[in-house]
This record gives sequence, C-alpha cells and structure tokens, in this order.
Amino acid sequence: MAASVVVTALVLLALALATDESLLPWTIFGWLDLLALALVSHALGQGLLAVALAHVSATFSAVALLTLPVTAALYGWLIFGEPLTLSQAIGAPIVLASILAARLAMLPRS
Repeated sequence: MAASVVVTALVLLALALATDESLLPWTIFGWLDLLALALVSHALGQGLLAVALAHVSATFSAVALLTLPVTAALYGWLIFGEPLTLSQAIGAPIVLASILAARLAMLPRS
C-alpha cells in the first residue's frame, strides 16, 4: 500500500502541475474535505482493508474490492451532490449482485 500511495501521489502531482490546478484548498471547507479524506478514506479505510484481507479468501476479497467504486459514487452523490451517471446507476446493482453471488457460492453446501 505504501508503494501505491507514493506512485499515486506522484502521478496526481504531475497531473495537477500539467493542468495548472491548485494543490491546496482555498477555503476551510476544502481543508475539512481534505482532512476527512485523509482520515476516513486513507487511514481508516486502508487500515481496515488490510486487517480484513487477512480474514477472507483471496477470491472473495478480489470481488469485494469492487464495492470501492460503487461506494465512492454513492458518497459523491450523497455528500457532494454529484449526480450518478446512467452507467453508474446500472453498474452499481450489478456489482453488488455479483458480490452477493460470490459470497453465496462460498457458503458450505449441505
């Protein structure tokens, strides 16, 4: 995960510099968004993910990680008012149904 963070940070820095975007928030709300992103998404989310992966199978964890874009789209809609696109609205239930099917397939059969 550390390597992923470093590579992602470098790529995003290059993109921000290339597009002349601001690297720092301008308002207190921007700083609060940044702080929430750091604490909730990165520290809490990545930490819990690392712990959880030790307790589930590789197959299920790979499928379950597909919930990340679904939850990101839903939180963007609920918190920031970003409307879902048609493909997101269609894809989210498909991803969630696939995860349920994968989980049910892993249950012991009697």
